[in-house]
Amino acid sequence: MNSHLKIAAIICFLLDYMLDLKTKKQINSPPRVFFGFTKKKKLSFHAFYGCTFCYEKQEKTGPRCFNILSERIDERTVESTYQDARRAYEKKDEPREDKQHYKGVKGPSILMNLLYFDLINGFVVDYMHVILLGMIKSHMEYLFHSTKKQCWISMTDSIALRNLTDTIDSRLFRIQPPTGITRSPRSINDCCKWKASEWRSWLLFYCIPCLQSLLKDKYLVHLAMLSQATNILLQHFVSRAEIEEAHNLFLL
Repeated sequence: MNSHLKIAAIICFLLDYMLDLKTKKQINSPPRVFFGFTKKKKLSFHAFYGCTFCYEKQEKTGPRCFNILSERIDERTVESTYQDARRAYEKKDEPREDKQHYKGVKGPSILMNLLYFDLINGFVVDYMHVILLGMIKSHMEYLFHSTKKQCWISMTDSIALRNLTDTIDSRLFRIQPPTGITRSPRSINDCCKWKASEWRSWLLFYCIPCLQSLLKDKYLVHLAMLSQATNILLQHFVSRAEIEEAHNLFLL
């Protein structure tokens, strides 16, 4: 196959793929980097400008980047993203890879050729990576860290921590999930191996009854607000008032 036929085949493939995306419009965080967005090192989605909706610059803590909200951040628009892509393309010959992007944009995206597609608002929020495998997993890792005894009621030493996980497990294993939840509860000691669906069950159904009277009230209420807000937004139909309620719960 000569080069012209190869190019034509690639274009046909991408057109079919983009038409399929036009109907689905859901791409999770890691693959979004393929479509012209965030970059850090080897196309990682947890970049310093990792949000595809705004220009907030994350702060690095260890191997991860976190959002630190201090003021209202400018939102990305289709026009500003086109300009960012143009600036990034001009930097493509930079010798350092970490300089070959602009405000998180790696360069032009194939989706820019898709008519009537909004490159910013055409994507939905990926709650699997952002909430389940991101926020709630990091939150539990934080709570169970040996230095975070102040988060728990009557926590004093490592022996108490082992007793704590045993108590949580005993409560967790007594839960009999309905048939709609396919995975049975696993030990909290194995939470680093939990799948996204297990974190979903933990956040929406298990965490409050399992942690009540163990976790201090202010931390339990904080977790309950996250659970309630996520539950609201996962409904098949969400009213404007419910969106406002979830928004306020996320900010409290």
